[in-house]
Amino acid sequence: MPELQYNLRVLVDQAAVDITGLDEQLQREKEGVDNLMREKNRLAEQEASHRHELQVMEAITGVLEQVRADEAAGVLTPEALLDTFRELKTRHQEVFDLCGLAWIACEFMRPLMIREFHGWQPLRDPSFGLELMTQWKDFLQHHQHPQHYDFRSDYIDPYTQLLLDVILPVVRATCTNFWDARDPESMLRFLESWEELLPTVVLESTLEDVIMPKLSAAIDSWDREDVPIHAWVHPWLPILGQVRTDTLCHSVRYKLSTVVLRSWQSHDASAYAALSPWKGVFDPASWEAMITRYIVPKLKLSLQELQISPAVNNQELDQFKDQLTGACDKLQFGAATDAVHRASVSSAG
Repeated sequence: MPELQYNLRVLVDQAAVDITGLDEQLQREKEGVDNLMREKNRLAEQEASHRHELQVMEAITGVLEQVRADEAAGVLTPEALLDTFRELKTRHQEVFDLCGLAWIACEFMRPLMIREFHGWQPLRDPSFGLELMTQWKDFLQHHQHPQHYDFRSDYIDPYTQLLLDVILPVVRATCTNFWDARDPESMLRFLESWEELLPTVVLESTLEDVIMPKLSAAIDSWDREDVPIHAWVHPWLPILGQVRTDTLCHSVRYKLSTVVLRSWQSHDASAYAALSPWKGVFDPASWEAMITRYIVPKLKLSLQELQISPAVNNQELDQFKDQLTGACDKLQFGAATDAVHRASVSSAG
């Protein structure tokens, strides 16, 4: 009897081990089936996604081929092109950004814009094309960089590139050939009209490559009989920036020194009219140096040569000295004023 019980326990234990092994094997097989099902579903989703992407690319290709056909037939218009790419962007935003379709839109738009702006005179009609460019700016501004793009600090977006390729050359040619720097209003009106549409790089290029050369050339050729320099340079100061302003001021100081001050005589009031508009523009050191070099010596000489005699009314003499020292004070000569005062005291003595 004990042997029978022992044998039964052995059989039961063995059966339990077998059942446990079979259960573990079943669980592994179930997990394998689950993994296979998940992989099957993943591949099915991937296949569906690829199929959708292929359909999207085929649709985009079809649209682009139609655009090329319209372009070749000469029936493509900026408005129709914008509507087409707006629809593409609305329907396929991710693919639009990934494939850089904004750049493709600009490639189609460039010849249309060149034709649209052919013969445009920015100085005469600064508002021409504003509505068209506003629409394209609104469309292209929301363009996202392609994910594979290697970002650089000098990256230029499609809209900016379009302006650099189309608008800036027209502005440069017009200004070079027709704009007189002594008449700032026409160019300022253009910049004011396009203020909201000009990216920083385009505005900077316009100022540096178009405005500055014309202003510098006009300053170099200026004669005292012409319109005063400040009348056509000062309107530019708020937008030129400090570096460009300093560059122009250097040229202006040289021109005033050689044309106005070198031959100036103390009895001539033209120096005050020519210099006073610049006292708040020139840096203090340059202002003081110019006055000390060109104005003060002639004022001192004039006072030293003043002949004092009984025939000269004291009141008239005082008025003369007051005029000289008053001019110094108005021009804010600083230390130079003291020199004139000392010279006046010396002449009176």
